[in-house]
Amino acid sequence: MRTFSEMAQLLNQSTVNLFRLQKRFELPTFEGLGYSEGYSIFLRKSTALRTFGISEDTLLKLWLD
Repeated sequence: MRTFSEMAQLLNQSTVNLFRLQKRFELPTFEGLGYSEGYSIFLRKSTALRTFGISEDTLLKLWLD
């Protein structure tokens, strides 16, 4: 389990950007050591797909459909 700041550091993202992704994808937020490995993996894959030019709108469609 990880804290929000540990997860942001692991993903090489600012906490502001990571929080924005949580809101955009309507992901739950947790206090303290609330973030599981699976949660981190999902965000890592999502940020990797953004790096390859896949828009957040496309990812959101995949996530919500």
